[in-house]
Amino acid sequence: MPTKIELFAALAAVGLLVAVVLFTWNTAINKERHAWELVIAKQQAEAEMLLQAAKDRAAAAEARAEADKREMEQAYEARIAGLRQTTSELRGRIAAAGGLYDVEGRREGGGGAGSGVSGTSGDTVGAPAGCRLSEATSQRLLSLAASADAAAAYALTAHQYAVKMQELHDEQKKAAVAD
Repeated sequence: MPTKIELFAALAAVGLLVAVVLFTWNTAINKERHAWELVIAKQQAEAEMLLQAAKDRAAAAEARAEADKREMEQAYEARIAGLRQTTSELRGRIAAAGGLYDVEGRREGGGGAGSGVSGTSGDTVGAPAGCRLSEATSQRLLSLAASADAAAAYALTAHQYAVKMQELHDEQKKAAVAD
């Protein structure tokens, strides 16, 4: 039969063995957990960098879109100012020519035998009195022409803005694919 010292030594050896196994197991688990924590931290850092890059691209695209919008608004205002000046000059020329005149043959009963415009100079001398349009009709035609020109300027500006936005969108798609 084993003595008390032998029994105590055996129990101490088993206890020491259990302690070593538990310590080794705990160390291995801690190392694995630490490795996973490092991987997760690395992935989080990469995700944050990608997110920040995407935010920066979005902010740059928004700033560019706003700058393009301002540029288009300025171009539109310049077109409208040019149209106003041209319309004003046209109204002055029409007033100097004695008003607008109907064109011979444009419609049945459209006036007398003359065209109201001789040659290309716009001279209306000798035009029959029946060919001259009324002041109200002349102003209405000029107003319609000015409105049509303004609508055309707006349509042109809107088209150019849409093209720029499409280009910006295409650039963003390329940048997103590159990332």
